[in-house]
Amino acid sequence: QSYLDTVDVMILALDTRGTIIEINRAGCELLGYQEEELIGSNWFDTCIPEEQQQKLKQDVHLTSMKGDEHAESYLENEVVTRNGERRLIAWHNSQLRDNDQIVGTISAGTDVTDIRRAEREREQLQLQLLRRQKTEAIGQLSAGVAHNFNNMFASIIGFSGLAKKKAAMYHDDDLDRYIAEVLNSSYRARDLVKQIQSFSRTSAVNMQPHKLTDILLHSMEFLESVLPSGMDIKTVAGDSVPPVLLDENQLKQVILNLATNASEASDGRGTITLRLHQESMQGQLCSSCGEGIAGDYVVLDVEDSGAGMDEEMPGKIFDPFFSTKDASQGAGMGLATVHGIMHDHHGHIQIESQPGKGTIVSVYFPVEQP
Repeated sequence: QSYLDTVDVMILALDTRGTIIEINRAGCELLGYQEEELIGSNWFDTCIPEEQQQKLKQDVHLTSMKGDEHAESYLENEVVTRNGERRLIAWHNSQLRDNDQIVGTISAGTDVTDIRRAEREREQLQLQLLRRQKTEAIGQLSAGVAHNFNNMFASIIGFSGLAKKKAAMYHDDDLDRYIAEVLNSSYRARDLVKQIQSFSRTSAVNMQPHKLTDILLHSMEFLESVLPSGMDIKTVAGDSVPPVLLDENQLKQVILNLATNASEASDGRGTITLRLHQESMQGQLCSSCGEGIAGDYVVLDVEDSGAGMDEEMPGKIFDPFFSTKDASQGAGMGLATVHGIMHDHHGHIQIESQPGKGTIVSVYFPVEQP
């Protein structure tokens, strides 16, 4: 016992039923108990989180008691201290034998809570850096492409307009119709270029204080006219939401893009709920840029009743030209545009989704401090 008390790792011995028959000083200090409080008590009932107890009893301890050669010799699991704190312990496990009969287990445990937390933080920082580099690279490319295409479309639209006037002079209806199609395609392409500019943050913004409640209510009539008739649109907006600095036209673009995506995710049937509220954030991460969200925000949630997404999808959907739809149904710039607009406004985006349970896209506009 004196020797066990000198080592700085937890030493724990259990009998075949999981009763604690030995624990050293390091284990008692980590768990916050006196030795006499632990000896004789059941390890799983006393020190293991309730949701993990059954699995660890069946899959680890009882498997080891049966002499199964596949019993885990190394394992990481959480323990609960006396004050309710959870710590992650890395265990090295061995069987206790008496005359070749298994009478229990003995384990050496090291607290790796801080190590694993630091590893997760480092991985998250690496992910944020990769996302930022990727976004900046695509943004620079998009800005250059948008500038060149703008010049081309100005020429195409200008000369097509002149040709249309000429066709009208000669009363050539077929030629007039052909040129009208060219113009319509050019206008759609020009709108796409505007979305690319929004993503690349090269477009000018007119920042003014606005109440999102008013803009949201004014957008409802437009949404009802452009979304499929099978979509039921609901709004939940409180009057106490403070004004924020934003570009009204760009906010309407965000609402339209998110509502359109929600409708497509629901196959044009179901309910879209637009919910406006104020929220204080601390320590959560933006789904599009990976940076932390901290402070007071006015939040617009766009919730659909569609098919939802798996856990990997939210990391891809803000990439320009990424789409799960057929190429004829869109260019995949909707959420990339939302990304550009929100970060022009120093805002953030979060996504909550599960397969079969719909999706909530939340956009965060920072509240201006008085």
